[in-house]
Order: sequence, then structure tokens, then C-alpha cells
Amino acid sequence: MQHGSLSGPTALLSWLLALACTVAVTTASLDAQPQALLEIRDGFGNGAEVLADWNISVDANYCGWMGVQCTTAGDITTLNLTGLGLQGTIPSAGWSQLVSLQSLSLESNSLLGTIPWTFPAGLKKLVLSSNALSGSLPQYLPESLLNLQAANNKLRGPLPAQLPPRLQALFLFNNSIGGTIPSAWARMPSMRLWSLHDNALTNHFPMDLPPQLEELALGGNRIWGAIFDTDWRLPRTLRKLLLQDNLLTGTIPCCIDFPSTLTDLFLGGNPINGTMPVGLWELPASLDRFYLGNTQLWGSIPADIAWPSNLTELDFSRNRHLTGSLPTGWELPSTLQVLRLGGCNLTGTIPADLGAGTSLRELYLDQNKYLGGPISPAWVESLPESLRVLNLYLNDLTGTLPANWHLPHLITMWLAMNRLTGTRWVKLGDNVGPCGQVWNKVALPEKQIGGLHRCVVEGAAAAQED
Repeated sequence: MQHGSLSGPTALLSWLLALACTVAVTTASLDAQPQALLEIRDGFGNGAEVLADWNISVDANYCGWMGVQCTTAGDITTLNLTGLGLQGTIPSAGWSQLVSLQSLSLESNSLLGTIPWTFPAGLKKLVLSSNALSGSLPQYLPESLLNLQAANNKLRGPLPAQLPPRLQALFLFNNSIGGTIPSAWARMPSMRLWSLHDNALTNHFPMDLPPQLEELALGGNRIWGAIFDTDWRLPRTLRKLLLQDNLLTGTIPCCIDFPSTLTDLFLGGNPINGTMPVGLWELPASLDRFYLGNTQLWGSIPADIAWPSNLTELDFSRNRHLTGSLPTGWELPSTLQVLRLGGCNLTGTIPADLGAGTSLRELYLDQNKYLGGPISPAWVESLPESLRVLNLYLNDLTGTLPANWHLPHLITMWLAMNRLTGTRWVKLGDNVGPCGQVWNKVALPEKQIGGLHRCVVEGAAAAQED
């Protein structure tokens, strides 16, 4: 016999004791989970009412309770308590017992107070958006966290110096967070998305960004500095660059090295000045939406523009110093669906080919007080049938309306505050969609300007009037 080994009845007894201990630990762990749920339930202000089915005496199968998901072994992995009307504060007790919890959602409730730091260590997704939470983000969050969502709350700064090292997505938009984004956040190799728009952040540009970042949403803050410093290098993985409505200044350089992956570029609402360099339009072919409205840019729109082939939305609106005529022969991409040129200082007439060959659904030319002359029948003829909204409000358009409208999907057309004359009724063609709204100052008493006054559908015997 070898020394130190067990055999016979002794070995069997040892094996049975070990098995019993394992079963006891597992059973204790499973028993702790419903107790933890009850502790969490009672921690909410109205938890006993909202989570009434969390009751062992009524239903011992806690995996069937509202919002609870488990593995086949009975380990709780998900709590989805979205939109249940929970009130009070987020409980700080009970979470540590849910050792297998990976996803927790308390979104769209009425929760107050601060965010606790006692969530399970293995948590991967935490959703707290659309409540009334206040204070700052906790300095300590689960190390395993991949996705953190706390948007639409009342959070304030400062932001924590460190975040969980594997965090990939951060949603903190529409809060009151001030201060700056810590520089250490740029050294997070797993980070893919920063959505911090509509806060009170005061970072200076250029700023360092995570190397694999795909979406940067910082619109509606107090970000300041040069819009495109020559030393600023964008991550080559970037798809969305959303910097609208900040305090960024300077001129747009002739050439910008945008990532080839870029789909959304929002720069409007900043005091950018200077003219529009032709080189600006050397944009990646992947670009889908480009917003450059409400700036201090001046001069005319360059006629020779190489548009990205996939562009669907283009916004130059509310550039009060943008002057000159709309380019004739403007080769807009066939994919374009929305074009906003309202609120500028454009002059001349509407080119007969504006929008031709596109997929326009919305066209805004409103509030260009020197954009005038008659509406060309050739232009009306060239408008794509996909058009749903046409805004010509507050210009200097004259003459009578053409009769050759062929816009079967038109919903709304604004014509008020021009100098149009002639008939007050407009035929919209074979309108198979909602009844077209036509606004025309010359057709209505002053008090009714802006209301629906006439819709004529091809073949209809009568028209409705408000």
C-alpha cells in the first residue's frame, strides 16, 4: 500500500463528504438569489407594488418572476426592469449576491438619487437611462463592464478619471455633466463609442481619442478650440464625428484627412468662419450625412463639388453670410434625400435643374429673402416624384404657380410670405399619399397664414378647405 492514499470505505466516505459540500454550496448560492431579489425589490420606493410577483410564498420559481432570466441551472443572468414605473432610489444592497448577473436594465423609470457602486463584479451591461438620477458616475464600476448607458438623467460632473478597462460603449448624453473628459479615457483600446452630446463639457480641441473609436458624439457642449488643428489625427476606424453646437472656431482647411469609414459628419452650430474651400468636398465616398449649417461661413457655394456617391442628407441652412446664386448644373448625388438651404442669404432664381436626378424627399429653400423671380415650370417638371416636403416660405418669389406639378407623394408645401399671384388653388397631381398642404399668403387672410387651406387631388370632384 502506498502511504498517503485512501481506499475502501475511507475513500468512499471522503468522496461523499466532498459531494455533499459541493451540493451545499450550490444550493446556498441558489437560495441566496431569490433572497437578493427580495432585498432589491424592497429597496425601491414602490417595489412591493410594482414587483408583486417577486414572492417566494406565491411562486418559488424566481426564474419566472417579472424581468428575470436564468440559465438552465438557475443562475440569474439578466434583470430587465425597463419602464415599470419604479420609484425611489436604486437599492445598494442585494446586488453582490447575483454573482452570475451580466445585464441589468432600469431604463425609463422614475428613479432618483445617485448611482450605487455595489453592482455585481461580473456585470457586462448596465442601462440606467431616462430616469432622474443625479450626482456623478461612481468612481468604481464593475471591471467586466462593456456597455454603460446613463443618458437622459440629471447627472453632473466630474467624470471619473478611470473607466472599466474593457468598456466598449458609453452613453451619457442629455445630462448636465461639466468639466472635461479625462485624458486617460483616450488610452482605452476597447472603446468604440462615446455618446456624450448635450452636456456642459469644456474640453479643448484637438484632443486625444481612443485608437479604435467608431463614434464620437460631443454635440451640444462647450467644446472649444480650432475645428481642425493640423496636429489632430482622427482614428481611422471613425464612422460618426458629431461636433455640432459647440464653440469650435477657425477656418476649414483646404484638405482634410478624413477616415475612409466616415458616414456622419456634423460640424454645424459652431462659429467657424472663412469661405468654403473646394478641397473641403474631398470627402470619403462612405459619407452619408453632412451638416454644416448655422456657422459664420461666408461667400458662395462652390459649383465644382465632387459629392460623395452615398450622400443622403446635406445641410447648409442658417448660414446668414452665405450669398450668391445657387449653382446651375449642380451635380448632386443621385442618393440625396434631404437638402437644407433655408435661412441663408441666397440670391437669384431657383435653377431649373436643382434636384434633378436625385432621390429628394425633403427640399428646404425657405427664408432666403433675395431668392426670387418666378417658379420655373422646367424646375417643377424636373423635381423627383419622391418629394414629400417642399419649403419655399419667406422668399421673393413672384408670378403665378406653374400647373405642371407631378409629385404623387407630396405631403407639405410652404409658399407663404412670397409675392405670388394668380389662383389660390394648386393641383398636386396624382397624390396617392396624405393630402398635400399648400401655404400661400396671397390666398388667405392674414390670420390664417400657415394653415391648411386647399388640397386638390387629381380626379376629385371637390376640395376641402379649412
